[in-house]
Amino acid sequence: MMGKALAALCLLCVAGFEAVCWYEDPFGVHTALNDGNAMENADRVRAAIANALPHLLLALTLSCSMTNLSAGLLGILVMFTGMQLFFWWIPYLFGFSTHMYEEHRLQLTAVQTIKPFLFEDALLPDMEHALLFPLTLVTLLLSIQAYLGTPSTSCRREALLLLVASVVLAAFPFQIETWDPASKQPPPLAGRPEAGITSVFIGVTLCLIAIIRLGQATDSDDDSDDGEAMAATHRKLD
Repeated sequence: MMGKALAALCLLCVAGFEAVCWYEDPFGVHTALNDGNAMENADRVRAAIANALPHLLLALTLSCSMTNLSAGLLGILVMFTGMQLFFWWIPYLFGFSTHMYEEHRLQLTAVQTIKPFLFEDALLPDMEHALLFPLTLVTLLLSIQAYLGTPSTSCRREALLLLVASVVLAAFPFQIETWDPASKQPPPLAGRPEAGITSVFIGVTLCLIAIIRLGQATDSDDDSDDGEAMAATHRKLD
């Protein structure tokens, strides 16, 4: 119960953080990335709801042991974490540079960012994402632990859902336009290592969860078979 409560609390914190940052924009990040133009109120409301809702739903499903829904929503949380790696932390740590990163770096010049690490001209994460990423990582680990610690009668179905999600969501980074729109031609996949790293992170994470869940299904079947064998023995003795 404590694990579920901690995971749910962290998920609520992520949801609240996302809602506040998208609606109030306290760090000025979204205005800066919109070329200095503040978002319309209706757009801010929609963005706040869209970015907070998956985390709220995962907190609810984990708390209520709704493991089928948790499996699907867990995939969204893994992708949410992966896309932060894709947009901010891989470029920051490895110095990757594309048209999109260069554009973001120029847009964020008036926004408070963290200091360069290895590459002086790398895209520097702003304070919003510097706070969000460690919170998201802790939330992801606690959510995985809470999910795998919840007994289920449909482990095989959940494992299959996670495996399908691993393929679908791992392909998502390659759908993001990371090239100059004026060129009209995307670079080869080999030219986008940040997409590959992100895809590996998403795919491997979800596959590992699926494998563990599948193992739990096998253990459950073994326990059920042992129980039936013991019951049959008792009936014979009676």
